[in-house]
Amino acid sequence: MTQTTRSDIAERILHYLRCYPRAMDSVEGIARWWVKADALLVGQALDELTELKVVGKRKGISHDLYFLEDGHRLS
Repeated sequence: MTQTTRSDIAERILHYLRCYPRAMDSVEGIARWWVKADALLVGQALDELTELKVVGKRKGISHDLYFLEDGHRLS
C-alpha cells in the first residue's frame, strides 16, 4: 500500500484547480470530492499552497474556502 504524502495531495489539488479554475471549496469538500484524501493532510497541503500564494483562502461563516489565485490560472 502506497502512502499519500502532503506533496502528492498538493499536486492533486493544483491539478483540480487548473482544470476548474473557478472552483472553491472547504478543506472537507476538497478532501471528500476533489482529491479523496484525509482532511488533515488536505488542510496541511492547503496551508502550504496558501503560504506560497498559489491558493487563496476566504474566511467564511462556518469554514474557510480555498481557490486558485488569479496569477496561477492558465486561461
